[in-house]
Amino acid sequence: MPRFLQQSAAPGLGIIMKGKPLKVLKALDKESVHKQELQILKNEALDRRNLYLGKEGEILAGIPAAEGLSESDMKKREMLMKKKAEMLQSPKFHVSRTRLIIYNLPKTMTTEEVKKLCKCCCFPCFQAETCH
Repeated sequence: MPRFLQQSAAPGLGIIMKGKPLKVLKALDKESVHKQELQILKNEALDRRNLYLGKEGEILAGIPAAEGLSESDMKKREMLMKKKAEMLQSPKFHVSRTRLIIYNLPKTMTTEEVKKLCKCCCFPCFQAETCH
């Protein structure tokens, strides 16, 4: 067993690599994988409006991501969630897979700063080089 796994293996906790627990699952045969892929495609075909993406990134009160947020910020978030839910009830609207909406940015932020912020949040390889 590699040294980094031996040090992190604790009884009852499973395997922890670089501070993150590993979830080990049994490998699937080709038929099972093919069936799962077909099921995923079938589910995506039924949801042409990408409504499942509408809940992505929501921060609700009482979860760890909401710690440290002000009450006014939480109210704004709730208002935006309600507004989005009302809009998505209409079949005219959908959730884009490629567009991203970012709220609550300072007006003084330039386009380059927003791009840098997005790169630093989405691509860990940029963090070591440019994000400070």
